[in-house]
Amino acid sequence: PTLNMRRPSSCLSCRRWWWVLLAPLRASWGLSSVRPAQQPRRKPLVQQLKQATETGEIWGVLRENEGRVDGRIIAAAMGRFRRLGRPREALAVFAWMRDLGVEANVFTCNAALAAHERLRDWRKARALFDELPSLGIQPDTITYNCMISACGQSRQWKEARRFFEEVRHSTTLEPTLYSYNAMLSACERAGRWQLALEVFDDLQHNTKLTPDIITYNTLISACEKGGAYGKALELFDELEKRGERQRRHYDDALQTYGNLVDQTGALLLGDNTTTTTAATATMTTMTTTISNAEESEESEREQSSGGEDESSSSAGDTPLKNAGRPPQQAASSSTTTTPTTQSRGEKRSSPPNGNGNGNGNGKRKATSSSSLEPNVISYSTAIWACGKSGQWERGLSLFEEVKKRGLKANVITYNALIWSCKRAGEWQRALGLFREMQETGVAPDATTYSTIIAACGRGGRWDEAKEIFDDLKRRLQQKKKVPLVVYNALVAAAGQCGKSDVAATLFEDMQRDGVQPDGFTFNAMIKAWALADRAPEAFGTYDDLLARDDLRPDIFTYNILISICEKTGDVDRALGLFAELRRRGLRPDVVTYNSMISTCHVARNLETATALFDELQGAAPPLAPDTISYNAMISTCEKCGEWHKAMDLFDTMRKKGLRQNVVTYSAAISACEKTGRRAKALALLNEMQQRGLEPNVITYSAAISA
Repeated sequence: PTLNMRRPSSCLSCRRWWWVLLAPLRASWGLSSVRPAQQPRRKPLVQQLKQATETGEIWGVLRENEGRVDGRIIAAAMGRFRRLGRPREALAVFAWMRDLGVEANVFTCNAALAAHERLRDWRKARALFDELPSLGIQPDTITYNCMISACGQSRQWKEARRFFEEVRHSTTLEPTLYSYNAMLSACERAGRWQLALEVFDDLQHNTKLTPDIITYNTLISACEKGGAYGKALELFDELEKRGERQRRHYDDALQTYGNLVDQTGALLLGDNTTTTTAATATMTTMTTTISNAEESEESEREQSSGGEDESSSSAGDTPLKNAGRPPQQAASSSTTTTPTTQSRGEKRSSPPNGNGNGNGNGKRKATSSSSLEPNVISYSTAIWACGKSGQWERGLSLFEEVKKRGLKANVITYNALIWSCKRAGEWQRALGLFREMQETGVAPDATTYSTIIAACGRGGRWDEAKEIFDDLKRRLQQKKKVPLVVYNALVAAAGQCGKSDVAATLFEDMQRDGVQPDGFTFNAMIKAWALADRAPEAFGTYDDLLARDDLRPDIFTYNILISICEKTGDVDRALGLFAELRRRGLRPDVVTYNSMISTCHVARNLETATALFDELQGAAPPLAPDTISYNAMISTCEKCGEWHKAMDLFDTMRKKGLRQNVVTYSAAISACEKTGRRAKALALLNEMQQRGLEPNVITYSAAISA
């Protein structure tokens, strides 16, 4: 080995003299006379792990230093895998640690729980949590936050609530804002919007915590998905007001900043000590005044970009990634911001292994603040609520606000708008939005294509629907298959446009292209035959569905088939289908009962219609007769000569507060005409006109006959 001898650091001549004197000694020892280059110092293990970008690199660092591995290094490796989006590798590191006999600590266990959460495996997370006492580990707030989130991701809201209540009522731990947001996310996924409101109310009474933009986005999404559209929009309005107040505070801070700059400039013109001290104090005040406002601004940008957590992704990165909500479900998941972009113990995202801010007990500082300005996620969820509640015009006005505020609408925003216009029958606006999103560089996904094709189909615009489908096929260039949801929308559009044969051709083409039909495809095909009054073909497609081992008819299938029987008055076949759907374990809905009663009306079968109506009235909530149910029953009674019963149903309908339309009044006036109650018939005719209902030919004919 060579000897790296350090020479004295005096003058150059002394250093040379010292080196010359030692030359014989070095020669006698067989050492080199040339000083070797100094070896570079190796980076600490934790730093090496944090800078690693590949799986093999991380494992290489761990195995090279197997003898030096401790809980801190294991936590760093698991945290790095978490940031790289590889939770399974993080769990593999945890298992390797236990095989080595390294003692687990709260940081490594929290990292393992976070990995199970990412994999949505709440059972394994629960098993590890139950093991903590035997390991001598006391759970902290981050541990509970991981469990709340893991259970929420798997829709186990009851388990999530149990862990949330434990940490909320603990004498040694305090819930963080992440705890509340994770619980709200669990409620949102499980459709428990009422419970979400209770959690939010408890948060507002917590003097140490303040709701942030994630809190509001999750709560608004929970109400929207739960059907509480009015409450969702009310919360959005509240968020806008709080954001406006915060914006005014920020503007005031900027004004104060400008004034202090002027004062500081004037003070610095002096040259004595007193003036300099005053200028320094003024600069300190200026920095303190503006810091909170700047922090809010930065927080909003981080929220809009999804933070740095590996779970966030751009909805429009992949053109056909189903980032939006499927039209038949109108859900997504992607509209809401889950608490994974927020730290379990602090404001920013950090791994639950203690490598973030070091706040092991997970207590959030009350001084941290976040922007409450509505972001794209807030607006997208509100637009969904507007569309589902029939307020599509308000949804368009919210979209204009997005543009005015300089926010960039994403694919989910456009999907919500296009779906709202489709539901309202505004196919022209939907088509305009579709073209606008392409011009602005927002890539449509599968949901976008299926929704715009469905909008064109509902508007009877087959050429536009087919053109959009052909454009998609050209874009794919046979590199990928056309998504099933797009084929389904086109088959349904063909049926709505009266092109049942074209729908049948598409049904065959998709299978030749390797796209296998699902239950929705069969339902769309049966519906196409039904709209074309081709009952044999419809029941033939139904037989093909029954022959499949991987598919089963659902309640929509039977509703379409019963509606076919309604047109022909085939009560026996309808009753057979009604009995069959029950044998398959399906529960009839109000559409099923309405179609059955209407079938009895065509066949003049009052007895069966009465039995079905009584069954519907005695059904468990939320199943109950609606306006169509009463109209069908009143018409059946009128047609079968039970005019007094028809009028009783008319009065009952009014007492229950159900909306009475032209069909209702026409049937009631006809019943009055049959019983010779001329005055009552004319009174009903006058009443319906006062309510803004326009009488039709049937109404006037019954009134004239009376």
